[in-house]
Amino acid sequence: MHRSIRRLSSLALVAILALAARSAPEAPDRPIQGDKWAVIIGVGEYMNLDEDGQLPGAVQDARALRDVLVGRWGFPDDQVLLLLDREADRQGIERAFTEWLPSRVGPDDEVVFYFAGHVSQIWVDDGETEDGLRQT
Repeated sequence: MHRSIRRLSSLALVAILALAARSAPEAPDRPIQGDKWAVIIGVGEYMNLDEDGQLPGAVQDARALRDVLVGRWGFPDDQVLLLLDREADRQGIERAFTEWLPSRVGPDDEVVFYFAGHVSQIWVDDGETEDGLRQT
């Protein structure tokens, strides 16, 4: 992955999303046959990171996308699962994908997934990365 892409902050992503939403048509190019669902995750508070590692904008980014999906794209409020900070732990995220979505989503439905927060890195020795790290 190109370094400049990795450095793109979640704030910049929200700005891009906001500009796209303003210039986008009122509805998708093709009608959605089924229902619209979304799982939106925003994590800004990290217990194992000092103040410099916190992402205060991640929760606001997640809420902003939720507002765009509901207000602009017609997602029903009760069909958007918003997990913020401590709600977005491993158990909460797994439950979203193994219980919440499968019990509701049909074959013609469309699902949006969004994550705002830190990712992780692993060491790799494949010669493909400059720094020996791959984003996960």
